[in-house]
Amino acid sequence: MPYVNARGLAMPESAPETGRIAGTAAGNETLQAGAGNVSVAGEGGGDLLIGSSGDNRFWITHLSDRISEQPGGGIDTLTAWSGTTLPANLENLIVNGARNYAAGNDLGNLIVVDDTGSHWVYGAGGDDVLVGGAVQKTTFMVRAGEGSDVIYNFNGNSQLQLHGYGLNTAAQLRSAMHQEGADVVFRFGNGESLTLRNFNMDLIEDRQFLLPLDQTKLGALTFHDDFNSLSIYDPSLQTGQWRADFGGNLKDQWAYTLVTNGEVQAYVKLFNNFNDVLGHARQVGGDVVITYDAANVLTLEDVTLSSLRGGDFLFT
Repeated sequence: MPYVNARGLAMPESAPETGRIAGTAAGNETLQAGAGNVSVAGEGGGDLLIGSSGDNRFWITHLSDRISEQPGGGIDTLTAWSGTTLPANLENLIVNGARNYAAGNDLGNLIVVDDTGSHWVYGAGGDDVLVGGAVQKTTFMVRAGEGSDVIYNFNGNSQLQLHGYGLNTAAQLRSAMHQEGADVVFRFGNGESLTLRNFNMDLIEDRQFLLPLDQTKLGALTFHDDFNSLSIYDPSLQTGQWRADFGGNLKDQWAYTLVTNGEVQAYVKLFNNFNDVLGHARQVGGDVVITYDAANVLTLEDVTLSSLRGGDFLFT
């Protein structure tokens, strides 16, 4: 179906593919789309997918995959099965799988999530069209100064979070809300709008507005940290404020992760980001071994390298 933005224009979508290029399980490959509407898929992880002047569809199956696309290089669509921010110069994003986020870029994006579970959707700059699940909960975030967005499939489970418009209560939000034909339209003081396609304003409940915290209703302050510096606890000296472990035997996996919850999460201070971790990780039998140097080796037992996700690690 055609999706129409706030200016009444149908959002452009990628043409059907005329060819496909796929990587291998080896990973770390550079895959260049040829002429025409060619799709590109990485298979092994760590792949660089490069678009062409046609309408390219990129299929991301691993968090370490990267995309390079030139401005004006057709109408491009990224399809992913993990939380994803749309890279520069790509127009459209499709995210599958429950509990994933989908975020746009500075272009007018068409962003679609499936109906398998809850999602968080943010269009960023441009006049975006955001399509949530038909039944499941989708949380839509909109920021002032980033264009006029349109939402499809807003339903009784959906949530709406607005930033920067000065609307801090449900009553203030309702004062900006109007029924215009089949749509609900929020009209803001800065000239922007937010449209909920094919929805009745009488069906929106206050619980669906994610409002700023009312700090006047909080009790007395019990702890304060500006987090402008990080003081890591050193167990050998018993100095520092924050621990990067749960205590106990620091050589035991239980000291870093809640094993009974099925978590695979380690608190380390050796790496700057997830790609840095992947660069030091290898599969050894049924375990993943992450080696920083001879003195710093972390073994994740009964874990596959392909199952690791950026959210499994916290970086300071």
